[in-house]
Amino acid sequence: MTRLLSSLAAISAIAGILIGAPALLIQLGQLPGFLPRLDRLAGMLLAPDSGRFLLVLIWAAAWTLWAWLTVLILIETAALLRGVKAPRLPAASMPQGLARALVVAAAAAFIATPLNAGAAQPDTASAPVAAVPAAVALPSQDPRPTPPPDVAPAESVTVDEGDTLWDLAEEHLGDPGRWPELYDANKGTPQPTGHVLEDPDQIDVGWTLTLPGQPARATTEPAPQTQTQPETPRREAVTSLLPAEDTAPVETPAAATPSTAPSVTPSATPSAAAPSAAAPTAISSAAPATLTPLRAEATAVDIAEDSDRVDAPMYAWEVAGLLGAGTFLGVGISTLLGARRREQFRTRRPGRMIATPDPVVAPIEQTAQLATSLSGLLVARLDQVLRRLDPHTTLTAVVVARDATIVVHTPDQLPAPWIHDRDGWLLPNTAPVETVGDLVPDRPCPYPLLVTIGADTSDRVVLLNLEHAGLVTVSGDPVMSADFTRYLAAELAINPWSDGVRIACEGPATQVIGMFPERLDAHLDEILTIATTNAARAANNAVQASEGRAVQAGDETWAAAAVITGKPSEDLEELAALIANHPHQTGTALLTLTPTGGDLALTPAGRIRGLGFELTAVGLTEDEAAGCADLLAAATRDDTPPAPADQLVDVTGNLLPEHRADRNNDDTDTVESLLPEPDHAYIDTAAVTSDDLITVAPRVPEPVAEALQERDPDLDAQVRAWFSAHCPYPRLSLLGPVTARCHGKPLAKQKAYYTEALAYLALHPHGVTGDQVAEALGITVERARTVISTLRLWLGTNPATGTPHLPDAKSSPQAKARGVGLYLVEDLLVDADLFRRLRARGLARGREGIEDLETALQLVTGRPFDQLRPAGWAWLIDGDRVDHHMVCAVTDVAHILVTHHLQSGDLDAAKHAATIALTADPDSETARLDLAGIMVHDGRTTSARRILADALGDNADLDLTPRASDILNGKNWLKTG
Repeated sequence: MTRLLSSLAAISAIAGILIGAPALLIQLGQLPGFLPRLDRLAGMLLAPDSGRFLLVLIWAAAWTLWAWLTVLILIETAALLRGVKAPRLPAASMPQGLARALVVAAAAAFIATPLNAGAAQPDTASAPVAAVPAAVALPSQDPRPTPPPDVAPAESVTVDEGDTLWDLAEEHLGDPGRWPELYDANKGTPQPTGHVLEDPDQIDVGWTLTLPGQPARATTEPAPQTQTQPETPRREAVTSLLPAEDTAPVETPAAATPSTAPSVTPSATPSAAAPSAAAPTAISSAAPATLTPLRAEATAVDIAEDSDRVDAPMYAWEVAGLLGAGTFLGVGISTLLGARRREQFRTRRPGRMIATPDPVVAPIEQTAQLATSLSGLLVARLDQVLRRLDPHTTLTAVVVARDATIVVHTPDQLPAPWIHDRDGWLLPNTAPVETVGDLVPDRPCPYPLLVTIGADTSDRVVLLNLEHAGLVTVSGDPVMSADFTRYLAAELAINPWSDGVRIACEGPATQVIGMFPERLDAHLDEILTIATTNAARAANNAVQASEGRAVQAGDETWAAAAVITGKPSEDLEELAALIANHPHQTGTALLTLTPTGGDLALTPAGRIRGLGFELTAVGLTEDEAAGCADLLAAATRDDTPPAPADQLVDVTGNLLPEHRADRNNDDTDTVESLLPEPDHAYIDTAAVTSDDLITVAPRVPEPVAEALQERDPDLDAQVRAWFSAHCPYPRLSLLGPVTARCHGKPLAKQKAYYTEALAYLALHPHGVTGDQVAEALGITVERARTVISTLRLWLGTNPATGTPHLPDAKSSPQAKARGVGLYLVEDLLVDADLFRRLRARGLARGREGIEDLETALQLVTGRPFDQLRPAGWAWLIDGDRVDHHMVCAVTDVAHILVTHHLQSGDLDAAKHAATIALTADPDSETARLDLAGIMVHDGRTTSARRILADALGDNADLDLTPRASDILNGKNWLKTG
């Protein structure tokens, strides 16, 4: 009743503004003598004012105010109808907020509240805790210990949406410039979400921040930042300013002799120990759920020094079907693509590259990466909650808020930490998933047909349990209906809780089969068999199919299946009757498009109504579906040769095939190989094949060897500069966590953001325009100029030229040659560039080139391009994938060194190289086979067998790659121990 009265009041207020106010002003303007005629206007202005002129001014101002409020109300109404967030208008935050509140309150009288579809509401009297509105985040509980009684607790503040450290410092400390104090006071403090404050640009809703009481502290040195590989710095400038003690040649340190064999599990590597924030990960057993936004506004960044907040990046390449209401599909695509990429890296042969998709589908991957950055942890949290929920729970729908609050619709009573809410049962965002229930290993999720259908006006994602609904019909706009069914099939194909489902697709849904044929290629006969079997088993065990699936009733698994079809047909009558006659027992759903009268109805504007919901519907167009299928299909193809970088080497620094000479041909016109001994000397001692040796350690024609060495005379000087503690040039690290070391004005904030911007410039050594910078970073051209100016100050002055490392757009030689303004960084040292050049030169020096490869491996500090800024770096996907190239380059160089050291009997050096390879690529089968070979030589055959089991899968006989078969067939490693 209160809600209805509020809605009526808001409707009355809007009517008064839109209709009542102009009617009153019109009547006032029609009063005799109120408005002067035009021929008397001049006389009234020159005559003494009797008060009439002031009234006319007030009347005119009232019209202006009315017009302004009307525009704001219309904007908010249009945004509400479209299911999007209205743009913020400058200098209108207060009246726009009032207009938004009126529109939302008025709409509540017409938009249905999500209800349990067909489910009786639980008895509120038995609810364990008082109801809490689903759309309101619960107060966060600060996990920090309470101070002793004799110490006054520090004042704290809870972060609200849109807050930044700059804003909070201005509001609570009186000076926005004191934000570093706020950051220092809270850095490393655990938050209710299970995360800690590490990046001053990343704070989340619900966090509790302690306000500092001491004076401001000056920061002296900025944290490292990410950069990418630029063009080779000018040769003559690198060592001219180095002290004499830093000009000695770099010596390769001896590999440390570990007292025990290095760990062989991916978790032992830095890459695995610190997973990328872009990848969805399981919620830690020791940490509460993370607050993760569904859209990018919560990751807004300050870019301009004189701006305290800017909107989130909006990229031209964004694919609508994978964001907004469809963000869970974007997360699923990114997760599946990541898994397939890991398999590609695992089985990649030395000297090869993993297959990459056609650049035309890059926007799909870019959008999926963005969706994962924004909502990956939400999907992981929901998956954990579904698997831990009491298996006897009848689930009809789920609503997931962007603050990680979850509401389940069920007629059952749920225990704490669930809170009875007007829409269902609410799990606060502060409740760890472990409190929901125990996780039974390998038990399937009880609700595999739970799928997104849309998002409500609060940006909450709404998922419907198709298995519980059983028979669902969809009607309305034919285009939107087709998009809707495509989306449902696509998400069911990749949801983590939908593992093992079988979907029969007909009509528009067939266009997504290529995304995951293992789930989507079922036929009607198979679905009928599943439904019949489940119904019989459910009756025999007196359970619903979801319950039987969860508790593993009987001796077989309980399959879940669905038919998504474009039209009703006689062939479906038997399945429909079976589902209707055995509700909730078949484990099967039938979703059919129908001309009218559907359970769910879609409007041409993309709204969906029915089953107690009114939402912005999900949808996937035909082109989007084809792009998703092509992207995922590319991640299943075999490895390919790397692309050429120039006329001599490829993008990994290896020789192009046309410049490789036969290892077994002792031609006087060729330079000996890096591995000069006969092939059998290496094959007998290491996990290497003849193809490996031909590809990564060939003989080199003398003209090619001479060209490789002569074109890079200052490589040694640049390497010394890189390792020098007194290097005067900026350095960019890509072969591990991405960082930058610069000597200009320290950055006070947004280091990760500016590092990414620097990396973008560095990876385009021929220069980029301001438009290209803006497009890559998702900002305006005007803001791109501000970013460039800040980078110029951060990089500082080039000691070789006395000019900035980042010259004016029209000052560089490239800009003058092309007649267009171009931004590029001069004299920037990049580890990936040095690595590739060292590898190329090493190939040209024969057995002495091993020293170059050892030096190159010193540059590696982790997995290349690790720890990238969340929701950033999407431009990397649309490039030549230097991140993939360098992973391959590091593992190949390490493989050469392991082979060399095993043949020479240096086990410690071999272990060092193999460990670095696994750090760079924890999934590499080549690196694991290398480490197994080391363990065999060290007499540790049990460790070798464990390594091989990890490398080849649970059953090595069924999961051998051809290369692994070739190696193991000539050895006895699997039979020892």
